[in-house]
Amino acid sequence: MRKLFILLIAVAFVAVSFMPAMAQPKPYGMDVSIRGEIGLDTKWTKTDSKFNGTQWDDTDINWDNNGSKLRFDFKKGPLSARFDVKASSNDNLDKYYATWDFGAGKLTMGKDDALLFNPRHLPPPRKSGVGDGVAPGADGIKLVFPMGPVTLSFAGYTPFILTAFPGGPNQNISGMAVDYDNQLPRMEAKVDFMLGPVACNIGYGYNTYSEVTSLNYEYDVDSSMIQLNVRYFGGPLILMGDVWQDTNGYGLTGGHPDSPGGPGFISGYTAPAFYNNDVQDVDITGWSVSVGYVLNDMVSIWVGYGEESLERDQLVGQDEDDLQGYEIAIPINITEFFSITPYYVVEDYDDKTPAGGIPIDEGKTKAYGAYWNIAW
Repeated sequence: MRKLFILLIAVAFVAVSFMPAMAQPKPYGMDVSIRGEIGLDTKWTKTDSKFNGTQWDDTDINWDNNGSKLRFDFKKGPLSARFDVKASSNDNLDKYYATWDFGAGKLTMGKDDALLFNPRHLPPPRKSGVGDGVAPGADGIKLVFPMGPVTLSFAGYTPFILTAFPGGPNQNISGMAVDYDNQLPRMEAKVDFMLGPVACNIGYGYNTYSEVTSLNYEYDVDSSMIQLNVRYFGGPLILMGDVWQDTNGYGLTGGHPDSPGGPGFISGYTAPAFYNNDVQDVDITGWSVSVGYVLNDMVSIWVGYGEESLERDQLVGQDEDDLQGYEIAIPINITEFFSITPYYVVEDYDDKTPAGGIPIDEGKTKAYGAYWNIAW
């Protein structure tokens, strides 16, 4: 797949070199623009012995170019489309969608960002790695209605089934499932509005499916998330805050910092329990805050902190789990097209306490390095 990515870059450069200086190609009468970026995340990751479940700490160097992509934009009147080809071993078509602006609103079909972001314990001051808070692409259909100071958005996406680990088998919560039935799409709705200089949005998402046993009994597994996001841009000062309530892992992307898991991946206490012949939900509550300060056109500073707590009822007592994370990042714009972002990130998985048991220290991870980006 990476060969395909390199080939597309080569084709794009050759095509651009033969274009007239003041003209853009217009296949079928459409305006076309091409942009791209090469992003390289270089870091050292350190995990302690408690996190590893061994007697030793572990330190590794990681270089990752998954931030590299080509973006193709097409537009003709009320129609527009976008294709992002990403350097990734998992999914090269990062986004592909078309939008029709019909006046009162916009209809988008294809793979675009979900309306709700997937919390990863930290807000998104930088573009890569731990805590970027970016929703993965979701296949579906979206309607957006601007209404003066308020914007309403509705979307339906491909539903998911909770998995034991990324790319792994379905999570058999009841222990008796022989089949899994989806009868509704995953649905999301969001309201964006302004409170003076503060941009806010409130969103809600819902997903449901059934575990079916050999005796044709069905156990419903419902996942949902409600979240509030606020953003303040006051001159050089930027403030961002997020609060979310998640049921049964709706918004999780993985339990560890660099997990490649998609929506619905569950681990540890994020898996619902099963007793009294019923699915017992796990509730996940989280919040994060990030502060940015723009020193000048070249340098800005970001600091962020976030927490999550998980609770799951058991037949006797309750399982509990807590985690927290913090980071500092310093984006530096060397030129208009080249930037470097040094950063330091800590995710502390704190203690988990099984029902009626004693706390267990889950350890922590640290990552420090720099994200390098050239965009054109």
